[in-house]
Amino acid sequence: IGELTAAREHLERSVSFYDADQHQTYRSLLRLDPGIYSLGQGARVLCLLGYPDLARQKFQKASSLSQETGDPRSIAFTQVVGTCVFTNLRECEHVRKLMEDCIAHCTEHDIGDDQAWTCLWGGWAMAEQGAITEGIALIQKNLATRRLLGAMISHTEFLTLLAQALGKAGRIEEGLAALAEAMELASLMGEGYFRA
Repeated sequence: IGELTAAREHLERSVSFYDADQHQTYRSLLRLDPGIYSLGQGARVLCLLGYPDLARQKFQKASSLSQETGDPRSIAFTQVVGTCVFTNLRECEHVRKLMEDCIAHCTEHDIGDDQAWTCLWGGWAMAEQGAITEGIALIQKNLATRRLLGAMISHTEFLTLLAQALGKAGRIEEGLAALAEAMELASLMGEGYFRA
């Protein structure tokens, strides 16, 4: 909802309660390890608050922990959150590498939904690196897939990525339409973290 300082505090508190020895219990109850989730989301929040170095450190902890557990869902989650973190840090090579790793990992472990997430941030990275048409197509394809599934979390953020890519292509009116949709959706869904 855009209360990033409070989100940071809650995520850090969550990590303080985390017990890595309970990983299997957490997974059986929640499907995703809450320590890995809180560290990964903490990295996202730190990016938005303007702490890039802390965000990288927090992401690295989440990634290391997911690798230690060997849990395919946790590994995919850290790849997804990494594409988001490195998009916010505007590090396109990291974004593309994590996208490619996530696609391969999800294919190997038959995990479907995480690929669409990484492709949205990955499409932005492609456009930033000059493959504008391909990047836009990748973003649009995965936005359409998410709409069909009714998956609207972070949709406002993805629309802003599309707007940036469309702007790079000189498609200003389409980019402004994507931003207008993002603003409307942010109000409807109470998703204020990316409004600025």
